[in-house]
Amino acid sequence: MPIGQGLSLMPVTETRFDTGLLPECSEHGAVAYVEAEYFGGAGTQFAQVWEGGETILGPLYFDEFDAVGLGRHRSTDEWLSA
Repeated sequence: MPIGQGLSLMPVTETRFDTGLLPECSEHGAVAYVEAEYFGGAGTQFAQVWEGGETILGPLYFDEFDAVGLGRHRSTDEWLSA
């Protein structure tokens, strides 16, 4: 689903996601894996970007989640129902 700034989002609902496939997927364009886990205001964020099969950014653990509008929905279920 489009999220703005020329980006699309594919929500992943599994508790564990194999990022090993993403370098291969990036042969056709940049692919980013972004993860956030929060409960009661505390949590973590993670991001990594691949292009042409290579990591071009990350892995990063940062607090700039809202820069691409991901703060509009705070759970995967909210994104799926949007």
